[in-house]
Amino acid sequence: MKKTLLIWGLMLLTVGLALGQAAAQKSPGGAADSISGAYVLYRLEVPEKNAVGKMVITGWGGDRFLIQGAGWVGEGKVEGEKGYYDWKFEDGRTGRTTFVINPDGTLKGYVLGSGLDWRYLARPAGSIEELTKVIEQNPSDPNAYTKRGQAYQKMKQYDDAIADFDKAISLDPKNPRVYHDRGLSYYRKGEYDKAIEDFTQAIMLSPNYANAYYLRGDAYYQKKKFESAIDDFTKVISLLPNSGLGYGVRGAVYKEMGLHEKAEKDFDAACERGMTLWCR
Repeated sequence: MKKTLLIWGLMLLTVGLALGQAAAQKSPGGAADSISGAYVLYRLEVPEKNAVGKMVITGWGGDRFLIQGAGWVGEGKVEGEKGYYDWKFEDGRTGRTTFVINPDGTLKGYVLGSGLDWRYLARPAGSIEELTKVIEQNPSDPNAYTKRGQAYQKMKQYDDAIADFDKAISLDPKNPRVYHDRGLSYYRKGEYDKAIEDFTQAIMLSPNYANAYYLRGDAYYQKKKFESAIDDFTKVISLLPNSGLGYGVRGAVYKEMGLHEKAEKDFDAACERGMTLWCR
C-alpha cells in the first residue's frame, strides 16, 4: 500500500470528524472573496488594547460584498487594495467606511458618518496575530493556546504548534482534542512514537474518538506494525459502520500483508459505502 493512500484517507477523516473552527466560508472567483471572513476590531491608535467589536464580510460575486456587525449591516466594494462599504445601524444611523487591505490580511478602516469618526484595525478572527493578542490578555486560557496551535499546524509550523499544545495540556490536561492535535503534529513530523502516545492518551480520555483511532492506526502502519493498524482501523469501522474509509484503509493494510481475500472484501465494502477510490 502506498503511503499516499493513507494520507488521503487521513485528510478525509480529519475533515469529516475533527472539531471544526468557526470561520466564514468563501465562495470562489471574486476580489471580495479575498477578504471574506470574520474579523475582530481594534482602535487603530491602540491596537494592543481590548477589542472594540466584530464583523463578518461575505463576498457575493466579483468585487461586491455584504458586511454585518453588532446592530448594523452594510454593502460594499473592493477596488484593488482598497475598498469601502456603506453601513446602517438598526436605529437608522448611516455612514461610509473606507479601508485598506494590508499585506498581512488585516484591514485598516476609517469610519465616518452620523457623528462617528474613528479608525480601526481589523484582524482576521482565528489568525495567529489575533490569538496571540487573546493569549496576552488571558495567558491562562487553554483554548487560545489550542487554537493558535491549530493555526500554526495549518501553516506547517509544527514545532510552534507543539509548543502551544504543550501549554494547553498543562492548563487543561483532560482535553482529548489537544492530545489528538499534538499527536497530529508529531505524525506530520514523522515522529510516530510520540504521535502514538498522544493518540493513545486521547483515546483514554475519549474511548470513542474515531479520528484518534484512525491516526494511531496510520502511525502504526508507518512503523510496519500492521496488526496494530488493523486493530485500530477495525475500531474505526465499529464506530463509523456507514463510512467506507475504515474498510478501505484496512483493506489496503491486508493487501500489504498479502491477505488478498480479506483485502478485496474490505475494498468492496468501502466501494459500497461510496468510497470510489477503492472500487475495482
